[in-house]
Parts: sequence; structure tokens; C-alpha cells
Amino acid sequence: MFLSFKHVVVGSLMLMQFGIIPVTLARIIGDQPPNAEALGLKNALDNQSIPADSTLQAPSLNRQPSVFVQQQERKQAEAVLRDIRKQASTLDDPWINQQLSSLINRINMQAGLPPLTALVIIKDNDINAFAVPGGLVAVNTGLLLAASQRDDVAGVLAHELAHIRQRHFEQRQGKLSHARWLAAGGMLAGILLGRKDSDIGSAVAMGSQAAIISQQLAFSRDQEREADRIGMQLMRASGFNPDAMADFFDILQKRSGHANFLPDFLLTHPITPERLAEARLRAAQYSPHFSSKTLQNQSITALSARERNDAEQRFKILQGRIEVLTQQTNTTRLEAQYQVSGTLSTDSAVLLSLTAQYQAGRRFNDARRVLAPLLNSTNEAYALSPQGQLAQYMAAEIDLADQKPADAIRRLEPLQRILPESWPFKLLLAQGYIQTQQISAAEQLLKPLSETLGRLPVVWQLLEQCALNSRHSDSQNGDKNAQAVDVLRYRAENQFWQGQTDLALILLQRAITLADNAALKARLTE
Repeated sequence: MFLSFKHVVVGSLMLMQFGIIPVTLARIIGDQPPNAEALGLKNALDNQSIPADSTLQAPSLNRQPSVFVQQQERKQAEAVLRDIRKQASTLDDPWINQQLSSLINRINMQAGLPPLTALVIIKDNDINAFAVPGGLVAVNTGLLLAASQRDDVAGVLAHELAHIRQRHFEQRQGKLSHARWLAAGGMLAGILLGRKDSDIGSAVAMGSQAAIISQQLAFSRDQEREADRIGMQLMRASGFNPDAMADFFDILQKRSGHANFLPDFLLTHPITPERLAEARLRAAQYSPHFSSKTLQNQSITALSARERNDAEQRFKILQGRIEVLTQQTNTTRLEAQYQVSGTLSTDSAVLLSLTAQYQAGRRFNDARRVLAPLLNSTNEAYALSPQGQLAQYMAAEIDLADQKPADAIRRLEPLQRILPESWPFKLLLAQGYIQTQQISAAEQLLKPLSETLGRLPVVWQLLEQCALNSRHSDSQNGDKNAQAVDVLRYRAENQFWQGQTDLALILLQRAITLADNAALKARLTE
């Protein structure tokens, strides 16, 4: 399985037996990257066509990094991921994560970049996003909620990924340096202080960002223009509207004139009137979605319009779910949207948001009542659409929260067979199996996920629940310590990926101490 400790456990056993934890162990653990797999890559194109003449017109790059350098970058990205989770509040919703991961992988594929290593969504109202060499992308909820359409988000991410593709960090620094990550730490310190004192937090964030601009992260004007140009090409090749990048930059610039503090994105990527004009002219060179040759086929044009309307509806649904999960809305407001002048809304975004709000308030019967119209659709295509899938997903969430796991399992098992690539469904189904004491069935779902999604703490949390509820661990291999070893190793992984490295090491040491025979020691590295 994807066990970050397995590469060091065997070599450290003797030191551990004497109570000695190597000083470098915290640096070694997790340094061996797993085989990267795209999250939801089968849906990366999102059923949208890509223009036939959308070849990426990018300048030849410097020599591509060696495998060793790529591994080092992956380690750095994972270290930043752990730091973010340790210091900032994150939105760890599987459905939102998969939706955004699919969008990012769609751009990555066109950029020739490896699939996403990890996506972290930070609960912060500031408008910001950044990408780290090695495959980490971080997005603030403020950016997702400020966007007027999905392509706005795609534009910001395409710009950030263009910087990675063109290796602007290395050109600027000559090599990867720790200054980049220290600067990111300053941003996180500002977020944390801002929760206690908004003025102090803003000042710290502003100070750290100013340091970034003057030092490592202030890309040159030529690099910014190149990232704009490459980013727009990536957008067009991925099926997004290049105009959206310039549109969103314009929105940010106008907002900055009325704000006390500039959004972080503007501080690290200054948008001058000249740059905005260049972006407008550059975007005008591209068709909004299809090439002129493709537009000759009117039926394809109509299909494109339907697809884009559907994509925008899905983005509204995503924003509504974020608003509920980050407490940016309330029941009164959502009920007013649901019932206007005695008429009940049929807008799926409204229905799903109100359902989530009722669920958060444990008003399960109300949640089921509002969700029912989306579950009773006889349209098979709708049932398998992202909207239909989310309705089923939320129905199962309600059942599990309402202590009705058998109902959730009956709903999820057919969907898991039809949509095997949808890992959020697998996580929910595993929860249902755990609640009904079907531990082996839960482990069959979770252990493969730990190979591909091992950077998500929830995977290890569920595996720990499996170990805690296991009825056969004590008798397995004739060792009463087997269950405790499993609990400790899964708990250690969970703490490690939440940035609690010291605690993870303590838990691992306890597991090794309990593993008093070869069979149990092998469990720690299987």
C-alpha cells in the first residue's frame, strides 16, 4: 500500500529497539513518491471536444529535469502540502476535490505536466491560488467564490501551471531554494493571525508577500507575459475560453481599487494596464471555444453550447456547496431562493445547496424532501451526470449521518460498479461498510485507494476505523498485538499527512515496539 513509512521502517528497526529515533527520519519519511495517477483522469476531458488545430505553441524549454530532480520536487511539494494542512484550515470535501482535480488534470495533460500530486483547498476569503513544482496546487475558497464562471478559475490555474511548465522558478532562482517555502509559510502565518486580529493578520500577510515580490516569487514582466500567453493556449487546448483569463484579471484589478489590501494573487502577479491590454489582444486571436474550421459544423456548435451551459451549472453547484461547507450562507437565505412567491425552485444548484444546509443542521427529513426531485428523475443521462451523481452522493451522506448505513449501501453499490473511477463514492461506501461491520469489504475498497490517494488523511482515518472495528485481527497470526499495530500505523499515516510529523514518529515507534515477531513487522511494510 502507499505507506510512506515503509521505506524506512526496516532500516530503522534496530535503532528503534534501543529507543533511538534517527534525527533525519522525519525528513526521510514520505520522501519516496508513489506512482502518480490522475485523480478522475477518465473524466478529464469532461465530455468536451478539443479543437483540432489547438496545438500548443510554446517555446522550446530548457532541458527537462532529471528523474532525480522530479523526485526532489515531489518531496518539496509534499512538504508544502503537510505544512499547509498543519497551519491552515482546509476544505476536505471529496466531491469538490475530485471536480477541481479533474479540471487541473485537464490542463496538465495539455501542458505535458505529470498528473496532479495533490490539491489542497484553503478556507480563506482572500483571492489566491498557487502551484508548486512537483504537482501541488493550492486554491483559496475566496477565489472559487469570487469567480463568475468556471473558466475564470481555469484561467488562474492555467496561468499558474504555465509558470511551472516554463520552469520560471528555476530560471529565477537557478535551483529550488527553501526561500519559496518560507515565503509560503509567511502567507500561512498571516492567515492564522488573521483569525485573531484581522489587522495584524493582514499586515503579516502583506509583509510576507512584499518580501516574496522583492525576492523569489516576483516573476519578471517577460515571464508574466509568457505565462499569460501559454496559459491562454492551455485554456483553449483544454476547451476553456481564453477570454476568461483577461476577464478575471480585469475583475481583480477593479476590486483592488476599492480594497484596503490587495489580493495575494495581485501582489505576486501585478496586473498593469499594459499587461491587461496585451491579454485582451492575445485572447482576441483565439476563438472562444472552437476553431473556425470546427464552427462550420453547426450541430457541433450547438452541442458545445449545451455542454458549456451544463458546465456552468455544475460550477454554480460547486460554489453553492462551498458556501454551505464554509458557512458563507444561511438557511433563511437558501429557503428564500428555494421558495419564491409560493413557487418551489427547480434549479438543481438551489436544491443541492439547501439540502446540504439542512444536512449540516441535522434536519435529515427536510434534506430528503428537498433532494427528492433530483433523485426521482427517470432520465438515465441525468442520473449519471455530475449533478445527478452529486444528488446520489448527498443522499448517501444523509443516510450515513442519520445512522442508516444499509440504505446508503443499497444506493452506493450499483453506482460504484457503474462509476469505478469515482473515488468519493468509494469512500462513502467504505463508511457504510464500517458502520455495518463489513470490515473486509471496506478494506478491499480502501487499501487500493491508499496507493493512489494516500496523501488524503481521510483514507487513513477510515483504515484506522477498520482496524478498530476488526473482529479477527487478534487471532490473525496468533498475535494479540496485531490489531494495535494496525491502528497505530494507520493513525501515524493520518497524522503525518496532516503535518504532525513528530506525533507520527511516536506512533510509528509504538507500532514497531508492539510488532514483536516477523509477521507483524512485515505488516508495517506490506
